[in-house]
Amino acid sequence: MSRSLYVLIPLTVVLTILQATVLARLPVFNVVLQPAILIALTWTLLRGLYEGLVWAFVVGIVLDLFSVGPTGGTALALMLAVFPLAYLNQLLPDSPYLIPILLTALGMALFFLAYTLIVVLAQRGFRANVLLDLPLTILVNTLLSIPIYWLLRSLARLLYPRQIEM
Repeated sequence: MSRSLYVLIPLTVVLTILQATVLARLPVFNVVLQPAILIALTWTLLRGLYEGLVWAFVVGIVLDLFSVGPTGGTALALMLAVFPLAYLNQLLPDSPYLIPILLTALGMALFFLAYTLIVVLAQRGFRANVLLDLPLTILVNTLLSIPIYWLLRSLARLLYPRQIEM
C-alpha cells in the first residue's frame, strides 16, 4: 500500500487541479471530465477493496477542497461506489477489456447517484436536470476510463511486480 501512496497524492492533486481549472472550462459534449474519480475507481479494479477505499478517500477529500458541495461528500460517495465495484470485480471473470469498462460505468453511476443523494440530504439544493445529464456524463467518462485503466495497469505492474515462484 505504501508504494502506491507516493504516487496517489501527487497524481490526485495534479488531476484535481486539472479537473477544477482546465477541464471545467473545456467540456466534452457538455460533460466535465472527471479523471480524478476515474483513477480511484480504476485502482479499485486493479488492486482491490482496501487500496480502492484509500484512493477513494484521498481523491474525495482533495476534490472536496475545490468543491462548494458538502465537505466529505465526494469522499463518502466515492467510497460507497467502491464497495460494490470491488465485490463485483471479484465475482466476474478476469478480463482486461470489457469487464473494467462496464464496472467503471457502474462505479460512475453509483458515485453520481450517491453524491446527488448526499447533496439533497445536506440541503445544498438540487437540480433535476443533473439526473437527465447523468447517462451522457457516465458514457463520456467511461470512454475516458479506457486510457486511464491501461496507464494505471502499467503503473500497478511497476509498483507491484509479480514474484517468480520456484
